[in-house]
Amino acid sequence: MVKMRDARVLSTELLVDSFKKVVKEEIEFEEGDIQDWIYVDSPKSVIVAALTPEMKLVLVSLYRHNIKQDVLELPAGGAEHDGETTLGAAKRELLEETGFESDEFVDLGRYYVLPSETNRWAHYFLARNAIKTREPEHDELIEKYFDMSVREVAISSLRTVSDAVKVGIAGVESLHGLNLVRDYLSSLDDNLQS
Repeated sequence: MVKMRDARVLSTELLVDSFKKVVKEEIEFEEGDIQDWIYVDSPKSVIVAALTPEMKLVLVSLYRHNIKQDVLELPAGGAEHDGETTLGAAKRELLEETGFESDEFVDLGRYYVLPSETNRWAHYFLARNAIKTREPEHDELIEKYFDMSVREVAISSLRTVSDAVKVGIAGVESLHGLNLVRDYLSSLDDNLQS
């Protein structure tokens, strides 16, 4: 029996060619068993959890058309500029979306997003001691329509997922980033106590 990793791609068709691409592949598993596989071909992305010197988490408030509501999220975006590193993209996205900068970035790892829906990997960073240096500058492609603003929430008030959801952080990517930050801070506390 042919497994998914051994399947043969018979054809690839680009169904949507925009800043998000939708791809349809025709895959053969066994003689005569042909299936369509459709996914969003998405560039790698960065997600930044920025903490101010006062230990406030910097969040972006925006309207998400897909779910028809306002949400709070960690600043994020594509890492698709030519020659740009993921760290460079994280610094750029944080500054563009929030106006905050930091000289202390911690790599929190790279994680796969939305199994079977996309091929996107998200790279998480913690920006420590983030300071507001200017007003946000949203892109002219789509961010200008999101009604974006910046909000700061004390990290101490976000001890659980329920706490985060109560203030409006409901997206899995942002919740995961928040958990990564809590783990990182906890490891620092553990090292201080040892």
